[in-house]
Amino acid sequence: MTSGLTHLEKQNQLDFMELIEDRHGKRKQPLLHHNSPMASWFDIIGEETIADAVLDRLAHTHIKSNLKEIV
Repeated sequence: MTSGLTHLEKQNQLDFMELIEDRHGKRKQPLLHHNSPMASWFDIIGEETIADAVLDRLAHTHIKSNLKEIV
């Protein structure tokens, strides 16, 4: 996978979608952390259809938490 600093390559896009799809609706869902808002994931994933599907599954079934910078 990637850190999100660059676009995902095609195979990484498909692997990420497969991971999210496989774990969707199950008790043991993946723990994801990213410091960018979900809207920017379209640019990071790079393929709009895959990004839309991934974000749809994440937005409706995962707990989201916004962390603020600690100084």
